[in-house]
Amino acid sequence: MVCLMAIALFFTACQQDQSEPNLEILQTETNNLDAEIIALMIQMASNDGSFDNIIDGASCLEINFPYRIKINTIEYEIKSEEDFELIEAEFDALEDDDDVLSFIFPINITTADHTKIIIDDLEALNKLIEACVEGGLDDDIECIDVLYPVTFFTFNLTQEQTNSIVVSDDSELQRFLAGLGAEDVVSIDYPVLFELYDDSKITANSLAELQAAIIEVVNACDEDDDSNYNDDDFTEEGLKDILNNCSWYIETVVQNEVSATESYDNVVMNFTDDGKLTVENLSGESFLGLWGTNNSTDGSIIDLQLDELDDFNGRWFVYEINPFKIKFTNASGDKIILNSSCNPDFELCDSDYIIETLSSCRWMIVNDSGSFFEDLSIDFSNMNIHAYSQNGDAQDQGSWRIEENVLILNNLSMALANFTGGWTIEECRSDRLQLTGYSGEVLVLEKKCD
Repeated sequence: MVCLMAIALFFTACQQDQSEPNLEILQTETNNLDAEIIALMIQMASNDGSFDNIIDGASCLEINFPYRIKINTIEYEIKSEEDFELIEAEFDALEDDDDVLSFIFPINITTADHTKIIIDDLEALNKLIEACVEGGLDDDIECIDVLYPVTFFTFNLTQEQTNSIVVSDDSELQRFLAGLGAEDVVSIDYPVLFELYDDSKITANSLAELQAAIIEVVNACDEDDDSNYNDDDFTEEGLKDILNNCSWYIETVVQNEVSATESYDNVVMNFTDDGKLTVENLSGESFLGLWGTNNSTDGSIIDLQLDELDDFNGRWFVYEINPFKIKFTNASGDKIILNSSCNPDFELCDSDYIIETLSSCRWMIVNDSGSFFEDLSIDFSNMNIHAYSQNGDAQDQGSWRIEENVLILNNLSMALANFTGGWTIEECRSDRLQLTGYSGEVLVLEKKCD
């Protein structure tokens, strides 16, 4: 049995009679602490191949740069991790298509034990990939790293030091530990420094502290080992905050592997922090429901309840999120993709939508607090502007037009004269428009239908 002991034991052992057994070493052997610690350190020093799972889907190996791949018929050269962003963008371009990635062989790979191999064909690569645990549960420990160098001392069975070995990286550490024989006795020169997943640092001054440091953080971080390249890290609270901050337009709906997006064109979803959900379409119809979030082993979950929209009901897993886009999938593989109205590049507020939205009902001008600061109702029908007081008296008239995402108000000379000019459309809903003037002033219009 390999014995891993503290360097302090060596000095104690040198002062003992060589025929007298070292009781502390025997106690270590009895508890199997030596074998467990060596196994933990080998796992900690394993090569992490999860960073390129978007390419190979295997956390126990990495493909060494540079190499070439094809997605469908387009060839890409992968020189660094930065090129993964281009690949992700290609995969995301058409969410409901079937992208086919193929390798241009030969390729060079590095396995979990830091062995470098040349792979000449897909069959050989697939054999290695199949050896990985599906779902990313590889054996490496990624939440803690050794800060090198680390010095080891080897001893013979009479406790005489036979060698000292300095390891300077993970590959050297793993090779050294994996090469120990059953009769080898090894100690470490303490202290040993570690860096944790959150960039904090800890020091181990003994065998017990070293073991505790590793075990404590084995499952402390998201190793992101799965094959889902879109599995961006986020929290349940972060998901709630993003949903509450903006309106969300339905960008893509896939049901039973068939696109249903056209049925939800220009549909907006509003999530409020009290768990209520409103879904509105272009014609002004509203559907009320409830929503909630929780966590699972598969990540954050959103539950939707909408009595009149069965396509959205049920439990949805969040598989990608950023401040302007959220992607959901369910157990059946259906998908919903939402695009935020706060996205500066979002272009759903096109001219047709604005014209149709403004042309129905009357509109009121409101301030930031939601109260009306102009006691007027405005009729935008037929591309004209007619402003009326609450008793029905005409207060102003003019015309309007849309140029790209700018609403231009013309020929206003009375109550609305100060609003003449161009207003950039920042947010559009069936009952509310938010616009910004050339000088940064904000204009909010809210629909009032009798």
